[in-house]
Amino acid sequence: MSPLNDPREALRRALQYDAGDPKRIQHLIKVYAFAEMIADGEHLPDAQRRVLLTAAALHDIGIHNAQLHYGSSAGNTKSWRARRWCANCL
Repeated sequence: MSPLNDPREALRRALQYDAGDPKRIQHLIKVYAFAEMIADGEHLPDAQRRVLLTAAALHDIGIHNAQLHYGSSAGNTKSWRARRWCANCL
């Protein structure tokens, strides 16, 4: 199953991507946990739950490239790099 259809696989890959950066890993785990609580509280159907959790797992995926290329992790530098990264690795 593609990581885009399997939120736990997307989370696993995002954690690998952030390996060695405890601050980012902790942030990722918190965001994912909050997304799970929201999905549970809203009784989301499975398809919507997968979308929410996958988005939570991948929400900062462009941050390393943004820092490398621009010296910043500001939001405006991440979005197009994230799309490129996802197309190449998923």
